[in-house]
Amino acid sequence: MAGPPPNAAPWRPVPALVGSLAGLLAGAALILLAIPLAGPAGTATVALLLAFGVVGALRAARVAGGDTTRDPLTGLASHAGLRERLEAMLAMARRHRWQLAVLVIDVRNFRAVNEAHGRGGGDQALGLLASRLRAAVRQEDVVARLAGDRFAVAQTVLQAPDAALRLAERLAGVLAAGLTLEGGTLSAQVDIGIALGPANGEEPGLLLDRAEEALEAARALPEPAIRCWAPALEAALRERRAIERDLRQAVAAEQFQLHWQPQRRLSDGRLVGFEALLRWPHPTRGMIPPAEFIPLAEATGLIVPLGAWVLRAAVAEAATWPGGLTVAVNLSVAQLKVEGLLATVAEALSISGLPPHRLELEVTESMLIQEDQACARTLAGLHALGVSISLDDFGTGWSSLAYLRRFPFDQIKMDRGFLGDLEADPRGDAVVSAILGLGRGLGISVLAEGIETEAQAKRLTALGCERGQGWLLGRPMPVDQARALIETEEKKAKRVAA
Repeated sequence: MAGPPPNAAPWRPVPALVGSLAGLLAGAALILLAIPLAGPAGTATVALLLAFGVVGALRAARVAGGDTTRDPLTGLASHAGLRERLEAMLAMARRHRWQLAVLVIDVRNFRAVNEAHGRGGGDQALGLLASRLRAAVRQEDVVARLAGDRFAVAQTVLQAPDAALRLAERLAGVLAAGLTLEGGTLSAQVDIGIALGPANGEEPGLLLDRAEEALEAARALPEPAIRCWAPALEAALRERRAIERDLRQAVAAEQFQLHWQPQRRLSDGRLVGFEALLRWPHPTRGMIPPAEFIPLAEATGLIVPLGAWVLRAAVAEAATWPGGLTVAVNLSVAQLKVEGLLATVAEALSISGLPPHRLELEVTESMLIQEDQACARTLAGLHALGVSISLDDFGTGWSSLAYLRRFPFDQIKMDRGFLGDLEADPRGDAVVSAILGLGRGLGISVLAEGIETEAQAKRLTALGCERGQGWLLGRPMPVDQARALIETEEKKAKRVAA
């Protein structure tokens, strides 16, 4: 180290300053702390070197102990780093009377990426998603990875009231564009929750919590969505959490019922089977409609044990029916992704003694869009067991014809939307005729859903539709009524035969 400049005043140590800095750096190897301070030139030089020493020491401490403000995988801000930045951003927003936004982003079904591409592929996907987010926001905005596949964006200085919503829509589109991974591509479907600050929260923790609450509301919807926090959202979320708690208890205790909707042969009205429909008789809320609890079961993963119970209960009941009556059971995407589905079906059939061909498992086209390859393997395995596979809501998607060729379907259920007023609508009549002709050409039976009038049933019969289901043919009913109906139909068949 160079000595004092020429003609400078003699060196004089400053013990108080040296001791204070030594304590701060806790023994860091910085010889600057031992340099005595002298005149104006010496003081200035040493102070500059000390500044560099403090920064270096802090950086070394972060490397040694782990920088908690940065996510090591993506290089984005971490949860702790985002909170630090939000503290400063909120202070500026209060001072200048402007608004900022926090967007929390969650990738739907990201677990499937790890399952399909391994941990390395999942990490690669997270890195690509992080790069997309960084490139899509302004330089002054902050992008963070909170945990797993959950990201956040802190948007500074909203230029317009809907600026946060427009950014969310743009980010959803950016992330949905295909990501190229080793061994395939990924289109990330995301849910986004938005909270504004300081309007929705003046503290970083509260603002993040409310963005998470908005995200929770978005994730509860069947399709990817964007939700903004509002005071009414808290009450709705409390209600949803209460129902979720009750749903978990009901699944554990198997506190559900199956109702049964008849399926009939249209040519003579003969009963050919039932569709099993799930019902939840809540002890205090009464009968909760499936539309209210099935999406919640799917979002929480409870649909897998719940679906297994439905399958076992439906097969066990159907095994008590006479003749060749069939039972139709709906499957969810989550069930198709579980490796144990084949074993669950095989075990239920074995215990009940129901012949496999009397069980029809229904899948929807939207399920096949989400999980094409996984569905193909599972459906092939179910078909090998001898189980019938039915494509539900046929015609509501854009690629039904491709699925009929790709998957081993035994039946298609024509959606109720095609029925309408068949006799008065030549175009609708032509579409129904085409679907029935397609089924005959492929050797696949067709069942028409949602038959509500005699005119619909008559026209479908004339067009060659074999089977139907709907309120005209029988509404969903409890098990005791279904058993009574079967008994009545048997007696009627015996009288006709006699």
